[in-house]
Amino acid sequence: MNAVPPVNAPPLNVRAFSMETDRRFLLLIFAILSSSLYIFSAELVSLPLFPIGSEYASCINQSFPSSSSGPLASGSVFYQCSALPSRQEILWLFGLMLLVLVVAALIYYWLLPSWILRRKQLDSLPEEEYAVVQRVLEDIRRECHISVRPRYVWNTSPFVSPLVFGRRGRYYFFLPYGFIDLCLKGQVEAFRAIGLHEMAHLRNRDVDKTYFAQAIWYSFIGVVLLSFLLFSIFTLATDFTAGSVF
Repeated sequence: MNAVPPVNAPPLNVRAFSMETDRRFLLLIFAILSSSLYIFSAELVSLPLFPIGSEYASCINQSFPSSSSGPLASGSVFYQCSALPSRQEILWLFGLMLLVLVVAALIYYWLLPSWILRRKQLDSLPEEEYAVVQRVLEDIRRECHISVRPRYVWNTSPFVSPLVFGRRGRYYFFLPYGFIDLCLKGQVEAFRAIGLHEMAHLRNRDVDKTYFAQAIWYSFIGVVLLSFLLFSIFTLATDFTAGSVF
């Protein structure tokens, strides 16, 4: 059999993965903001709680042709109804709604590290007892050109699955004991390979992108979808009371 000649593969472009992550992150933000504006607009013109909604609802009821007015007159009324709210007023309301969404996301992003620390029951890694482990981790950090030293935390979990998390200015490197044990038993190469993978997330700022995207998503569920659910219940209850359901 003829030997297959080796294929000279091009070098791996690490930046390509970071750029693809950035595009997906921006696409997620755009999708959530667009969906939020669409839902907010439906609530804005439908709920009588807002002045625009009550004015629009009362005006739109006159836009349908009656026995005394033709389709042209109805279309004229509909155009006037659409022009009721000023552009500046709508922008202010949309801006306020989006501000609530972003503030909720920032609060989630800010408090998430404390929640992870409590949920996983993490403590600071003892420097004297695990000095060898910290020395290897610091070598990895310098190799990755990371200027800010993360806080090394641990617990007694037997799993070999470290995790980097946190927020800007306060990052954590979680080391379960199963991962620490690799270094203590002399499996330094395996320890370094896994540690380099986690440090690369800090180097590429994947932690900020991941947890802020998660914060935006949960804020979308808690603020936008929850408000839409309440809006739907309110609309159904109003229609049922008015006798327009069934």
